[in-house]
Order: sequence, then C-alpha cells, then structure tokens
Amino acid sequence: ATLCYSQQDWHGVVFFVTKALEIADRSMSYINEPQCWGAYPHDVLSIAYFYLNDLPNALLHSKIACQLADDERLVKNKLFFEEKLKQSTKN
Repeated sequence: ATLCYSQQDWHGVVFFVTKALEIADRSMSYINEPQCWGAYPHDVLSIAYFYLNDLPNALLHSKIACQLADDERLVKNKLFFEEKLKQSTKN
C-alpha cells in the first residue's frame, strides 16, 4: 500500500489497505510493522478515498484515524473532509 501511495495509485491503496485491515490477529513475526496497527492504514485510506472523490469514506476513515492517534494533522484532515463533504452536498 505504501508503494501505491507513493505512486498515487489510489485504487491500489484502497485495495491493499482494505485487505490489510481484514487481518484481525497481530502476529509476533519480525515482519509485522507496528504502524499497521494504528492510525496509519486509516490515514492513507482516507487520503486515497479523497483522491477517488469518495468523500463519505474519506471522512469515515479519517475519523477512525483520529480515534487511534492524537495527531493535529489527522484532525485537520478530518475537518477538511467534513468541509468538502458539506460543500459537495450543497451543490
């Protein structure tokens, strides 16, 4: 998903992060990255959904990211998505 994100392959980000979020049990393997169990997957997923013009899902995953981490950037993203969604429903 990180490679897709860096290449701005937003459909790829959605696919791989969605698959990653299906993994319910965290293994103790050395290849298990800690960031994958926090806000990061929902953060990148919200950005991908934004670029795919899926504002409801962008906002949903932005809210989840904010619940998982105390980060001002995440809060600003959430507020941005809320405003964009309000604007889109007015038109």
